[in-house]
Amino acid sequence: MLSFKTPILVHVTPENVCRMNGNGCEEYIKKVSAAVNAGVDIVQIRDKKASFFALGKVSKSLREAIGDAALIMINGDVEAAVQAQADGVHLPEKWQGGAATRGLLLGRSVHSLEAATRFYSHCHFLQIGTMYPSKTHPEKMEVEGLKLMEEVRCMTDLASRSWRGPLWDEDERNDTSGFNFIPSTLIGVGGINTQNAGDVIKAGADGVAVIRSISDASCSEEAADSAFAIKQAMCEIYRS
Repeated sequence: MLSFKTPILVHVTPENVCRMNGNGCEEYIKKVSAAVNAGVDIVQIRDKKASFFALGKVSKSLREAIGDAALIMINGDVEAAVQAQADGVHLPEKWQGGAATRGLLLGRSVHSLEAATRFYSHCHFLQIGTMYPSKTHPEKMEVEGLKLMEEVRCMTDLASRSWRGPLWDEDERNDTSGFNFIPSTLIGVGGINTQNAGDVIKAGADGVAVIRSISDASCSEEAADSAFAIKQAMCEIYRS
């Protein structure tokens, strides 16, 4: 498990975060900073069209704004994460690059039980989707839903009880920064908001990832309110 007090709240940036104009970027970072103060634990920078330099620049700006109050991860670019001194890197399910992450926190997106089974012992957490239909991916009419979260939680619980050693050979172990444990931290993603975050936790998640609940907020105060409400919705399930 991650060294966070669960439940974990992740904010994934909008796709154009590295291409916002000066004022737009400044206002967005203010919203993220407010959301971090209200409960966001991880900020995941995701902009597939951004350059190596642009990813590093946004990471630096975020670090200056939030300090060590939350972890910063870069999506899909290990080198950018290393150079930007980010805390981690998040890889898509279809990632074809090398597995070495140089000691960074490693997350992986998965969209099936098969993928989760393949990757769960090679990373610190799995980001599982899609939980609900979302505006971020309107083309995806059918989603995996809570059933996938339930299946993956069952799989990791069983694996944790029966695990006797690394599930890869020595070369693979060296490629994955020497991970020699089975993590079970699961993050739900996709269409999650205040109303349904608790249901994702009930299905077995340790936290949720949100995009628009924070990025689409009209101001910093609204972003903070949204982050706090989602965190509280998750906490209520943990207390029950």
